[in-house]
Amino acid sequence: MSITKLNILFLIANNRMRKDGASPLFCRLTYNSERKQFATGLFINPSHWQNTKQKAHPPNEHNKFINSQLSLIKNEINQAFLFLQLQKSDFDTGKIYKQYKGETQNEDNTLMDIFNYHNNKMKSLIGIEGSINSWERYHNTHNHIKDFLWFKFKRNDMKLKEIQFSFIADFEYYLKVEKKFKPTTTYRSIGRFRKVIRVAVAMDYLVKDPFLLYRTKEPKKEIIYLTMEELSIIENHKFASDRLQQVADMFIFCCYTGLY
Repeated sequence: MSITKLNILFLIANNRMRKDGASPLFCRLTYNSERKQFATGLFINPSHWQNTKQKAHPPNEHNKFINSQLSLIKNEINQAFLFLQLQKSDFDTGKIYKQYKGETQNEDNTLMDIFNYHNNKMKSLIGIEGSINSWERYHNTHNHIKDFLWFKFKRNDMKLKEIQFSFIADFEYYLKVEKKFKPTTTYRSIGRFRKVIRVAVAMDYLVKDPFLLYRTKEPKKEIIYLTMEELSIIENHKFASDRLQQVADMFIFCCYTGLY
């Protein structure tokens, strides 16, 4: 698989030197043979700039500030690049720059965008911070949202700013009535949707959390107790595996003693 790397290079513009002898630093992005250059807003004495090391030297107070700011800019650009990669859509250096600057306005981001971002990131972390089972649950919730959008609005996507409390209430009703989900399954599906929306809020794609006034209680599971006859069947059954027999013995012991 071909992987195209984003190259980030900081350059000093000696032809734009100020009266105090400082020159502006520019940042050049190169991706897919395309370039995008912009001013960082930082100025430095040209004799203090080490182009090969991409840092200011010697380590005085001003140069330390320059280096920390350049490191911050680079990290934010890489985050913007990662976000666009996870979207699985085409982009260029212009979009990378806009994402870095936050110029992708809230109204440009959609429900599918944030679900793709969250789920693709989660998928890349399987075996590191999460399991494939967790990812599959969010993937299924994503599909339920898609089905609901088409059922309710005959649309494949919706802008995040359009998501309001009524959307959540209608989605919950849809899961219960159309999908025939049990209360626990509905509760967990809404919970996963809520987490994805919170990611959008944290990333400033949403000004207000539509779940702010949403209240729901986790369904209580009905506890089913064994009858004496059922307990006797387990007690007298001989399990093929020693491990299962040990588990059964411990279970029976707990039933009789009340210990757990």
